[in-house]
Amino acid sequence: MLYIFGKGGYSVEVLDLVKRCQASQEYCFIDDNYNNQNDVLARRQLKQIYKKSDRLIVAVGNPAIRKEIADWAKSNNYGLQKFIDPTAILGADSVIGYGTLIFPFSSISSLTSIGNNCIINWSTNVGHHVEIGDNSFISSKVNIGGGCKIGDSCLLGMGALIREGVTIGNNSTVGMGSVVFRDIPSGSKVIGNPARITK
Repeated sequence: MLYIFGKGGYSVEVLDLVKRCQASQEYCFIDDNYNNQNDVLARRQLKQIYKKSDRLIVAVGNPAIRKEIADWAKSNNYGLQKFIDPTAILGADSVIGYGTLIFPFSSISSLTSIGNNCIINWSTNVGHHVEIGDNSFISSKVNIGGGCKIGDSCLLGMGALIREGVTIGNNSTVGMGSVVFRDIPSGSKVIGNPARITK
């Protein structure tokens, strides 16, 4: 059984990815906010029915919530499963962590490392020798140049451009369409072209 954590709007895209990957297993949603629906369980119910062969994926975009769910799953020995769309391109020796979802038409170049429980959304390009930390959400049509380092629990908005060699610290947010030329310290929010720190 595949348990999809989150029943909000983004869960439809995640379920579509699972189906595109031709995953044959049955699935069920988990969401404490929607568990009065027939096809949705509350988190507490999983302990009674989870089997060792079952897997879980996180269908939530917010990196802080992704991390909280992943930590909870790990503490309960629930395994996270990765899904990589068949149209995605993976370069030689790229490493993709457990629980990571890579959506259609994305390109991951050679010698790139993507952490655990990340999302690489539609049509995103990730250059060579890039490192992306755990629980990060990379939105659609983001371009990340070679040699960049993206920290844990980062959010890169749609269409952001990250110049090669840039480091973005943990828990940072890059606004939609922003162009990042310089390193971004941890915990920052940046927007604009060139991207400037707003927090």
